[in-house]
Amino acid sequence: MSRVEDSLVVCDQCGLAHRWGPVGPGAVARCTRCDAVLGRGHRLSIGSILALTVAAGAAYLVAINASLLTITLRGGADDATLPEAIGVAWQGGQKLVAVVAALTALVAPAAFIFFRLYVLIPLAANRRSSSPATSSAAPETAGTLPTR
Repeated sequence: MSRVEDSLVVCDQCGLAHRWGPVGPGAVARCTRCDAVLGRGHRLSIGSILALTVAAGAAYLVAINASLLTITLRGGADDATLPEAIGVAWQGGQKLVAVVAALTALVAPAAFIFFRLYVLIPLAANRRSSSPATSSAAPETAGTLPTR
């Protein structure tokens, strides 16, 4: 594909091709023929989103290592982190509860943060990751593209 073909976007509604161009924060790029939405400008920059994702990762690490529960078994009380509480549930025969808790409280948030970092770090460094990522650029035609 040529560089010109890479910078084109086609309207889903009417099929008119537009060239990509930057759109300001909060602006909406529309098709010049049918007025359909073609793209939106991001209110946050890639760097801001990356900073929020790193903060989410730090909060996640604090949350899984903080003492969240007090488990009382046979008269003795013991503080436990979330991974320890999941282990206790597993050993206590509550395997389904342990698996669901592990997936929803440990695995899913960690995967979400990891994949966001996987995409955002190369974007912040002006490189592309090996996975497709959305662009904050929006289409433009030969003239100016109407934005609202």
